[in-house]
Amino acid sequence: MERAPSGSSNIYYCTNHRHTGNTRCIERSIHEKEIIETLLILIKQQAQLADKAKILRINTTKSISTQIENLLGEVKNLKRLIEKSNATKLSLWEKRHTGDLSQETFNNKNEKLTNQVADYNRVIAELETKIRNLEIESETENIFVERYSKQINIQELTKEVVNEFIKSIHVYEPDRIEVKLNYANVYGQTGS
Repeated sequence: MERAPSGSSNIYYCTNHRHTGNTRCIERSIHEKEIIETLLILIKQQAQLADKAKILRINTTKSISTQIENLLGEVKNLKRLIEKSNATKLSLWEKRHTGDLSQETFNNKNEKLTNQVADYNRVIAELETKIRNLEIESETENIFVERYSKQINIQELTKEVVNEFIKSIHVYEPDRIEVKLNYANVYGQTGS
């Protein structure tokens, strides 16, 4: 589309037929003001969605913190059980050397404790992996939320805002405009 002055603003009209021979153009021109109003409404809608997502993210982060705290408690308990098992193994060794325990009984009890400690360590490793994944999830920056939530009180469309948020604009009719947005694909949106 090409821009042409019209009074105090501009209008846009189709010029496809000049460049491609294609006459599939909108029949009427569209005022720049209509496009700006559409873009402003769309960015405000995205900002409201981002603001809601931000609140949801805060609640999710709180939930993740609680989960991490619970998992850390489980790890702490398992480490205590390992210490207890190691103390029991030391006690068994002392009883074996003083003759209060046979070699066979010592070997059986020691093997059970060794296997138990190995199981505890395996569970600890799994819990620590879950903790790391939750920490990464809670720290992940959501660029959609970060960028759009700053526009919650937008009143005027500036060139900087258009450059940051608008990928493309397609005018099919004055009342049918398609806008492709930057960052919105996080939520599966392309604009409308």
